[in-house]
Amino acid sequence: MLELIFSENENYCYIPKYKIETPAPCLLYFPQFREDFEALRENKIITIDEKKRIFTWKKNQISLAQYFLDLEFLGKNIWSVVEPDFGIERGKLKQSISANKKQNSGKDSRDHAEIKKLLEPYREKAENIRKTALKDKYYKIRKMVIDWKEPSDYSELEVFCKELEKTISEINALF
Repeated sequence: MLELIFSENENYCYIPKYKIETPAPCLLYFPQFREDFEALRENKIITIDEKKRIFTWKKNQISLAQYFLDLEFLGKNIWSVVEPDFGIERGKLKQSISANKKQNSGKDSRDHAEIKKLLEPYREKAENIRKTALKDKYYKIRKMVIDWKEPSDYSELEVFCKELEKTISEINALF
């Protein structure tokens, strides 16, 4: 997953891999966007305007709105997060969704359908990596428990518990 370093107020984040500072709210409140970010950037669907510190969505507004409506959101008002990161007024995003519902009976716009299709292999690969890592962690814990012997003193128990805690934290980081 993409490594991010958030600013104190979480308005911006630094992405070491690209050596750039970006808007942070969408990366913070949409875990799937964080995961999709590199694929979207690689395929030139999203760019970063470093001067204005906003993302630029290279497809139509309807596809932007549909993309974010499809994702799990960890906040209260989806458009209040998307608006500043992309510089598009929330009213326009809502209008785009309404217009698409009327025109296309609520079906995905052509751009959004293309984006979904494009992201499928990336998401499948990420899921496979996550499953493999999870299995590895499971077998590591299983081995630790099976091989565990009654500790001769407190320090051995403490080492075992710290190792177990570390492995569990690594599992939580996968999600």
